[in-house]
Amino acid sequence: MSADTGKPMKAGHVNVLVVVDTAYVKSTYGPNENAAEPRHISSQRQFMVCTGAGAIRAQGSSELRLSANVGDRIAVRVTSICGNADDAVIAYSISQRSGAKVFGRFKQAVVTRAAAVRPDPDSPYRNGLPPIESRVDCSSFESTVIAQGAAELQLAFGLYVISVNGQSQNLFGYYAWNQSFRFDN
Repeated sequence: MSADTGKPMKAGHVNVLVVVDTAYVKSTYGPNENAAEPRHISSQRQFMVCTGAGAIRAQGSSELRLSANVGDRIAVRVTSICGNADDAVIAYSISQRSGAKVFGRFKQAVVTRAAAVRPDPDSPYRNGLPPIESRVDCSSFESTVIAQGAAELQLAFGLYVISVNGQSQNLFGYYAWNQSFRFDN
């Protein structure tokens, strides 16, 4: 309930996009083909941006701090620095490691867009417009904020590298890092 009106507060939706510096991961940590034991990496070369939360601090850094209310939904998406066009990352697990029990269990959510737009490589002005439509699956990990405080989550992802012929992406390894999230009133 809102203290001001006495009416129930509408839950907000917080979107977090994590961008992984894949060149750094590859050169620093090397390959690892065991998904059950992802190689632990530093959080310093992952960058987070956020919408839907109040009082966001450290936007674009690895130490995001934001305000959210109990009941707000959070969706975390992960991509590579090149938007998965060359190296690609696919998140496969988010779990709590330490701190306050700030989140409910994270679950993968996949949304299929039957007619998502993408640039047309053969557009009349070679600028991608008008776009063409194609099917795309969008993945996120979602949870609900259940308390205020700080928590450390482990985010795990698979890293896929562009093939020699530039037409496919092949597994390079599985990695994880611990990420602090702080929710304040």
